[in-house]
Order: sequence, then C-alpha cells, then structure tokens
Amino acid sequence: MYLDTIDFEISINEAVEMAKKYSASESASFINGVLDKYIVRGEYTNDRKTD
Repeated sequence: MYLDTIDFEISINEAVEMAKKYSASESASFINGVLDKYIVRGEYTNDRKTD
C-alpha cells in the first residue's frame, strides 16, 4: 500500500472502492475505519512508512 508517489488518501479511497465492489456492504466502512485509524495513529505518513 506504500508508494512514495501516491498519497495515502488515494490508497485508502482505492481500498474502499475495491471493498464496495468485491465485498459485503459493511466492508467498505470497516476498511475505511481501519485504514483511517492507521493514519491517525501515525503508523504511516506520505513521507515514509514508520516502524
């Protein structure tokens, strides 16, 4: 999910769109919530992935 040239917002949006297409209806909001928490907790930034 990490590439220097792609903002994390775009990656999250793509994951949510794939969930809408290929998963149950609740999956998109679940995936969005999980990835949002990952960003909010600072485990990922656009500059670099933290350990």
